[in-house]
Amino acid sequence: MSVKPDCSCTGYHVTAKEIKPNTRITLSLDFQGESLLTMSELYAVIETDGNPRYLKASIKVKK
Repeated sequence: MSVKPDCSCTGYHVTAKEIKPNTRITLSLDFQGESLLTMSELYAVIETDGNPRYLKASIKVKK
């Protein structure tokens, strides 16, 4: 599994690098508050070796 944030202003942390079937992990996206002034959405693409291959985690900004 790999995590690729859309912006250098977004960091991340995962509780495990490998996800076994029927288990859960936590993905946290961290961002600086001033980035919300210019963006309407922050997201990270998660690449897996399963199906679906790509997942998107996003934070939408309501202005």
